[in-house]
Amino acid sequence: MRLFAEFCAFSYFPSLRAKKEQLKAAIQTFREELVATDTFLTRHGTDEGPFLFGNTFSLAESNAAPFLQRACIVLPGLTGQEMEVSVNPMDICDELGLIRLKQWIKAVLMRPSVVATGVPKVELVKRTKSMLERLAQMKENSQ
Repeated sequence: MRLFAEFCAFSYFPSLRAKKEQLKAAIQTFREELVATDTFLTRHGTDEGPFLFGNTFSLAESNAAPFLQRACIVLPGLTGQEMEVSVNPMDICDELGLIRLKQWIKAVLMRPSVVATGVPKVELVKRTKSMLERLAQMKENSQ
């Protein structure tokens, strides 16, 4: 679990907070982090199922699930509306041939416990947009 957390730390948030001139670099970093996660899953995971440890939903998946939900809902939901480019982790997986990562993301997001604890898509996008606006206002007020 510790190695997974160390090597598979991808963050969608910088892409949402990036100014126009920083967006391309933030998206490139996100893409590189997805590649690193796919590499880790391929090298250290098993082929006996979609999760890191085959058919066993582990602490790695438990920890990653909320971030995966948000990355796969919020990024496409906000980048396509608010920015010039749409960022969708699943499309990036297809584009870069990240087969193991896509399989893993789909399995985590379809897990009944993950589905049951998720926030509805529209509400998640709305709340995240509101939070980003508050963060921008706080930054502006502090300058």
